[in-house]
Amino acid sequence: MSRLLLSLSAITLGLAVVSSAHGSPTQIASSRFQTSINNAAIHHSVITAEQIRASNATTLSQLLALQGGIYVRDLYGITGTQSSADMGGFGTTASHNVLLLLNGRRINDIGPNSANLATLPLNSIVRIEIIQGSAAVLYGDNATAGAINIVTQNGFGQPRTRIDASTGSFKTQQLGISHSQSLGSGSDLYIAATGLRSDGYRADNSFDQKSITAELNHSDVEFDYGFRFNGNYEDQTLPGALSESTFWQDPRAATSQREQASQNRNAAEVYLVADRYAGELSVSHKRLESDLNGTIESDLSSWSATPRLTLAGGGHDVIAGLDVYYSAVDSLTNSGPTSANSSLTSRTSYALYATDSYALGSRTNLNAGLRQQWASLGIDNSNLTTLAATNQSQKERVSAWNMGVNHRFNSAIQGYIRWAESFRFPVLDEMWDGNDGSISLLMPQTGHHIELGSSVAINWQSQLEIHLFQMRLNNEIVYDPTTNQHSNYSDATQHRGLNLNLRHQLTPGWLANLGYGWRAASYDAGNRAGKTAPDVAKHILSLRNMVEINDHSNINADLLYTGKRYFNGDVENSARQMPSHTQINLSYHYQLARWSARFSINNLTDKAVVDAGSYNPVDSSIGYYPLPGRSYTLTAGTEF
Repeated sequence: MSRLLLSLSAITLGLAVVSSAHGSPTQIASSRFQTSINNAAIHHSVITAEQIRASNATTLSQLLALQGGIYVRDLYGITGTQSSADMGGFGTTASHNVLLLLNGRRINDIGPNSANLATLPLNSIVRIEIIQGSAAVLYGDNATAGAINIVTQNGFGQPRTRIDASTGSFKTQQLGISHSQSLGSGSDLYIAATGLRSDGYRADNSFDQKSITAELNHSDVEFDYGFRFNGNYEDQTLPGALSESTFWQDPRAATSQREQASQNRNAAEVYLVADRYAGELSVSHKRLESDLNGTIESDLSSWSATPRLTLAGGGHDVIAGLDVYYSAVDSLTNSGPTSANSSLTSRTSYALYATDSYALGSRTNLNAGLRQQWASLGIDNSNLTTLAATNQSQKERVSAWNMGVNHRFNSAIQGYIRWAESFRFPVLDEMWDGNDGSISLLMPQTGHHIELGSSVAINWQSQLEIHLFQMRLNNEIVYDPTTNQHSNYSDATQHRGLNLNLRHQLTPGWLANLGYGWRAASYDAGNRAGKTAPDVAKHILSLRNMVEINDHSNINADLLYTGKRYFNGDVENSARQMPSHTQINLSYHYQLARWSARFSINNLTDKAVVDAGSYNPVDSSIGYYPLPGRSYTLTAGTEF
């Protein structure tokens, strides 16, 4: 892979990330300021609201799975609950190595469970910005493999109300309402609410989810400011993993033990944005309750302040800022009459960062950045049975940096080469065992990155983007099934990959998008040297087609292929691999004036599909989490 990277760097200086070599620059906020990405040394893509509405996707996890190089690990389908996006070949720890942002504010936290893709309704999203590659300088923790920034609607523009209702297989029903309104004197209001209920594909797999998003903003001559609120609630019964024989005989079955989990999360922030300075002050609270081989209750409270400024002059474009975060998690577990523990965990971190884009000439830009971050962690545990108390604490100072060169060879070709260093802190579940109350502090994971590629506008019909990366990680935080604990792997690990995206206008009414991802994640040395990391598919592919029938209607056809991968927990590669699968989804869209309708068929061929599975090294048993068979959805909406 290193030779391939060096060979490609001799041909081009890297990846271009413009949406069109002949079009206007794309405007983004992932740089933490609204700016053009024409000169950015990053692999970046944007999904617009129009593209979201035109796609087959009904959930955020389905939408992300259509993007080249992103593998979405989904346990249950339909709603996307407990799904995670993997951009670097991390398997079950992917959710801790990909940073999820809502309007530039991190959703990942130190508590149990990862950021939940199911609680972000598509009808409130104006665009999604995706960085593939380390984003640790700008955002810090969790951005090892990249960042996904979800930008929601605001009230600016013409007043409008939109209503969407859908019904589908497995008694799935959804209703979404949004409204934007000018309040006069430069003030605007946007509010959106969504409710979804489903029995789920499997037995004991019901789902109930509600969410609300609101933004009140004011636009002045020199700056904008406002208030945002996001609240969501979900309750789900969990059918568990199936044995192999049951999976092939009755994939809709559930395990004999009924499990249930609920989550309630509320977040609010005030923000201010101007040409040269910006900042947010936010607070959030998340309540988790679950019954999974015992009861778990958890309350997480956090607040953050993220001021920043930008300066330009003399060919430099500088962004500098301060990030301050505080989180506290109060958890209670009860695994039986002799095992009950209460834990209080807190983490405080603050960071200084700066990035600079310097014009070396009319076609070449040098991009560099540095972050210094300090964090202090404390965990206190009380065994409610023996009344024994334990506590541990640690302080860490970590850094991240990047340096890249972006060059435009001509109007059709441009690219970059980039080096970076990243870090990630462990989360509560990786250090605290709720069953026995034991605490095992872990060191931060660090990574060294090299990224490069090329983008070519072949003609007005076609654009090709190629992105290669290599990550060498030290102290990677991994799960060890032999000890049932997380640990820092003592030897270095390698994560390598290729992302390829080809956009081609076959005819004036037929647009095709091909996305391909190749991943190789392995252990470098030690007793696992040469072994492949589990739960990482070597090949993933998406083929999207949109065909316009006339001015009012179009057809979408998507093909998703996921290659073989070892089951989660099979670190020794001793069992057979999880089977590959191909899924075909179709939809028909109709638009007439302010009315719209869509009819979708997912998993057209009714294939047995599984995105997640587990391996138990003690008894060599395998567990499957089946995804839905063929399903139908009918959606109707209007705007006025």
